[in-house]
Amino acid sequence: PCSPTIRHIIHEGTEQLARSGVDAPRLSAEVLVAHYLGLDRLAILIDQDRELDQDQAEMIAGLLRRRAAGEPVAYITGIKEFCGLSFQVDPRVLIPRPETELIVEMVKDTFGPGRLTTLADVCTGSGALGIALATQFPEFCGVLTDVSCQALHLARINAVRHGVASRLACVCTDVMAGLRMESMDCIVANPPYIPGEMLDRISREVRCFEPAIALDGGPCGLKISTKLLHQASWVLKPGGWLFMEIEEGQFQPLLREMQVSADVWQSVALTRDYQHLERVVAAHKMCGSSTECGRSETQQT
Repeated sequence: PCSPTIRHIIHEGTEQLARSGVDAPRLSAEVLVAHYLGLDRLAILIDQDRELDQDQAEMIAGLLRRRAAGEPVAYITGIKEFCGLSFQVDPRVLIPRPETELIVEMVKDTFGPGRLTTLADVCTGSGALGIALATQFPEFCGVLTDVSCQALHLARINAVRHGVASRLACVCTDVMAGLRMESMDCIVANPPYIPGEMLDRISREVRCFEPAIALDGGPCGLKISTKLLHQASWVLKPGGWLFMEIEEGQFQPLLREMQVSADVWQSVALTRDYQHLERVVAAHKMCGSSTECGRSETQQT
């Protein structure tokens, strides 16, 4: 029999994945073929008539079966891009999402050179936020925290991968417990925020493969976010900033929570993502005298 070509394997794989109902079947097939062959997608598209031997075809078929069962591409390849950087990922950590990159852009817009010297990335998972920012702000030292020591092990691997491990301490703790009072210029966080009652309704890929501890935000999805707000109020330096990812519909409850501490927060703002969904809360800690907690809202365009 003729040896299968890359074109044939991608075509058959796309049909198999489409039948299984996974997202972006063609893209998934191309990425998995390219990953196995150690090439980028452009290279395999240029060389679609290249023949593969039977062993190669069988190994790729195994990857496609895993994808057809719902396993995310990032876990199969072990790699996910975030802010132009390549991060190692596996089922110990949540897969970084493109919308979380908003936080990196907001921190860059808020802090100029030399103004960010200490940062905490809370519920860090793979370390994507803290590490991406460490590459953008070479002057700061920071802390990556997570309640999962297994996740922190992977975050450390990624910090070494990107040459910033000497500036990022990994601390296994509940949110920010144990961090010094008024020690951070900035706190970034992508905490678990999916309402516990909604977990059985999210997609199969997320529900069955990504770590529940990184998803379950308890009742209304606000258990960890609320705890994070309270701890941030004393871990941040006066004039410091908190940037926290949230779920649609969570801004108003969190705003009310922060208005209770109107002598702490100078302003609270919402940024929406490209789908016009509530995505990031930014809160500025007061520098000095008491003032009313303000509210503003911006939309990412």
